Order: sequence, then C-alpha cells, then structure tokens
Amino acid sequence: MKIALNRFWKSFFNSLFIPEVSYSRDEYRKAKMEKNVEKAKQEWNDAHNYFNEVTDPDLVEYATYLIETTRRKYIYLVKKVKDSPSEF
Repeated sequence: MKIALNRFWKSFFNSLFIPEVSYSRDEYRKAKMEKNVEKAKQEWNDAHNYFNEVTDPDLVEYATYLIETTRRKYIYLVKKVKDSPSEF
C-alpha cells in the first residue's frame, strides 16, 4: 500500500507542474492523451498491488472494485485513442 501511495503522490505532484516545452495544439492533445493512458495503466497496476497487500475482507472487496474501475478506465482511454486518430 505504501508503494501505491508513493506513486499516487508522485503522479499528483508531477501533474501540477507544466513543462516549459512549447507544443502545437494537436501535439499537446496527443501528449496529454498518451500521458493519461500511461497514468491509467499505472493506476490499474497499483490497484492489483493493493489487492495483493490487503487482508481485511472489506478491503479485499474494495480492492476488487478498484481493479475493475481502473481496468475500465484504461480500456476506455485506449479505445478513445484508437477511435479518434484524426484528432492527433
């Protein structure tokens, strides 16, 4: 759980700072979408790690829910990228 929390805070603080690189609108959207997909995949992996660490039955149920929601988020974002390549 400590690893998952560390990754959460790291991604949270990284999202607060905007890089000084100048992008065109399309490049910015593509980079942001790629970052969102990577973040969703990491959240899914973190949910699996959390599930493997918990022992309380209520937390196991929560972890199962968390795995399913993060999996669906990742799949949604991947489909969104595949279905709309013309935007990028």
